[in-house]
Amino acid sequence: MNILFLASGFTYRPRNSRNLGDVAQQQATIDRIRERFPTAHILAVANSVNDLPSIPGLDMTYALIRYLMGADGGSGKAKRLGAAFRAAKLLMNAHRFALGRRPVFLGREGREALEIIRNADAVVVSGAGAFNDTFGGSVAAVWALVLRITCALGKPAVISGQQIGPFKKWIPKAISTWGLRYAQVIGVRDPISAETAVRIGLPSSKVVLTGDDAWFLKSCDSSESREILARCGVVGSFIAAQVRFDKATNWKAENSVALASVIDRLSLLYGAPVLFLRTHYATDSDDLAAARAVQIHLSKPCHMLEEELSPSQTKGVISLARAGIGVSYHFCVFSCSSGTDTIGLYKSPYMNQKMIGLSALSPENMIGIGLGESNGFTAEMEILEKFAQRPQTQEYGQGLKIGKSNLFKSEAAIDILVTLLS
Repeated sequence: MNILFLASGFTYRPRNSRNLGDVAQQQATIDRIRERFPTAHILAVANSVNDLPSIPGLDMTYALIRYLMGADGGSGKAKRLGAAFRAAKLLMNAHRFALGRRPVFLGREGREALEIIRNADAVVVSGAGAFNDTFGGSVAAVWALVLRITCALGKPAVISGQQIGPFKKWIPKAISTWGLRYAQVIGVRDPISAETAVRIGLPSSKVVLTGDDAWFLKSCDSSESREILARCGVVGSFIAAQVRFDKATNWKAENSVALASVIDRLSLLYGAPVLFLRTHYATDSDDLAAARAVQIHLSKPCHMLEEELSPSQTKGVISLARAGIGVSYHFCVFSCSSGTDTIGLYKSPYMNQKMIGLSALSPENMIGIGLGESNGFTAEMEILEKFAQRPQTQEYGQGLKIGKSNLFKSEAAIDILVTLLS
């Protein structure tokens, strides 16, 4: 059996860039596939010619992205139009294949790309935050095309753990609706995505709350986590903190003072020092570089975890924290699924949906707080204080024992796939 695998979380070669949350989503989905289909060959579709596998032994194909990008290069509008024209030819020939006709107007690379999809028994889409204004014209457009071709060839496709929305632009919304409607099940990671999916015209009968694929990631053993903490000088309770400067979060270096003021207040409320760690690694500028920019504005010394960790080690460290505060969605997933008090800071509509959607699933131990451009956050600080001083329902570091995580149908996509292929 051949499974074509669409996912985020590959290592981006030029920067050696790797997002631990996306890697955790990949691993969880691959584990589910292999548990149900032990002999299946999983072939991942690269989102860029510079992608490398983050999971050892995962095979990748670059045929589709090479074909869509074309050999003529170009940039901007001309490049997008060229990719759209090649996508249309690929879809047309998928319909021809389904009717038993030979492909036309399709060169060697196009035939190779189509043959890879044609040879798949099914398509599985792992969790991501792709179907929205931010990525709807890039990664999501490629995935939507694969879903349409899969449907034209009569193959099943299932989706898990997706963020759908927010949408203000009609093109990303149209592309998302155009592709997603052809999946047999559309698993979403939060209630806002479920509502958005139905609002943009997707069948409600197909939409399932699977939760984030990284939610059930197992932490490393607590003894290993404590050894990691000891190596960077952390003894006793601490606050786990994570910051990042990029377009998706909309945080910039000039926001360092604002971030420091909130992290300082949290440290004071919990009476614990701050430990900065990473959920994104890169050779040039990653979470550690952002942490150093914030560190200089803190009122007290803090710790920096410079060691490179795996997703399970990162979650293991966060699970021992008194509280976690971060701007990354998957930092917050790791934190609140561990039972750690979690504060997600957001500054863009894209991250607003992530943090508010996640806190709706775990209201017992997470809040999302939006910060504007001002460095004075009286109302926000009051929210933070009320959260920190609320009655505790469980000991920290013990895993989330209450809440709505039991409502996740995390296996829904693979369950449907088993039924369709049996």
